[in-house]
This record gives sequence, structure tokens and C-alpha cells, in this order.
Amino acid sequence: MPVQVKICGIRREADVKLLNEFAPGYAGFVFAESRRRVSLGEAAALIQKLDFRVKPVGVFVNAPPEEVAETAGSCSLSAVQLHGDEDAEYIRQLRPLLPAGTAIWKAVRVREAADIERANSTDVDMLLLDHYTEKVYGGTGEAFNWRLVAEHPPKKPFFAAGGLTPFNITEAIRTMHPFGIDISGGVEGPDGYKDRNKIAALFAALPLY
Repeated sequence: MPVQVKICGIRREADVKLLNEFAPGYAGFVFAESRRRVSLGEAAALIQKLDFRVKPVGVFVNAPPEEVAETAGSCSLSAVQLHGDEDAEYIRQLRPLLPAGTAIWKAVRVREAADIERANSTDVDMLLLDHYTEKVYGGTGEAFNWRLVAEHPPKKPFFAAGGLTPFNITEAIRTMHPFGIDISGGVEGPDGYKDRNKIAALFAALPLY
């Protein structure tokens, strides 16, 4: 099966046009505090213009379950990606509130093998393995130790994230064998916006895509 691609941090109509051109499997819309943050209204308008082949995913950090569910319904999200301290009880409360068919993804900040082992018991549909930083929940642009994943592969399907670029994506995939890769800053230009040439380079570098 080809490796899936999620391009995160979509916030402009120009970004949507690029996604419609290259058709990654998933598009990420950040609702948490971030320079890439979008409002519910902005995201809904952008998602309406998104090609049906690209599934929208909402990124949240410690938001109330009711807020996450409301956003998922208003924006027709395919999945909600929890990037904060959401625990088993939070996920138990959230799942029945979500529209039918909405998947739950949980980001795991990987520092050691035990982080991956703990994530295996999480009642979610997908994991997202990212770089560990004490005071930041994600989007650091830094890679973690991929060998930890190779030596302790998760029991759940997972996306790999953190510091991925068109230049290291092949090595990352061959080392970790993820279900998909999640990239944001790695396909942005100096202005901080999505760059067509970098997205094209990403897809050109993907093995078996």
C-alpha cells in the first residue's frame, strides 16, 4: 500500500489549490494556538473547496470534547488529531460526541521506547509519532530518533511527523514503515507558506507512491 501523505497547516485558498493539484490523502487544519491556526469559519470555507480525494483532519490541543465534536461536525472532518495531554478518559468522553465515522488520532511525543509502548494501549484509530519538546506540543520542525520506531514498532497504524522534508522523507519511510507521513514546515518557503516546488519535490521523493 502506498504511504499516505498529510500536509498540515492549511490556512489559505492558495494552499487548497496546491492540495487539489497534488491530492495528498489528508489535509491538516490547526485549531490550536499556532501561527498556522485557522478559525472554524475559515476552515469550513477552505474545506468546501477541497478536492473530495483529500480528507480534512482537525488538529486540537487540550480543547473541550464538546468543542472538538462541534468543530468536527461543522467542518465535516474525517478525523480529529489530539496533540495535547488528552488521556483515556478524555477519549472515552469524546468518541460518542463525534459524528459517525470520525476517526480519532492521538499524537505521541517520542522521547524513548516506553512512549511508544504506552501509546499501544490508547483507544484511538491512528497514532502520530512526533518529536518530544517539553513546552511545545508539536510543529517544532525537529525529528526524533526514528530507530526507536524501527526497534519498537507501534501495534497501531501511525503517521510519522517532525522535521520531515523532501530530502529525508525516503529515509524516514524506509526506517519506520509508517502508514503515512505528516509534513508542514518541510514544504513551506521562507515566507512561511506552502511552496509548490517543495510539495512537488516531496511527491517525487516518495517511494512507491
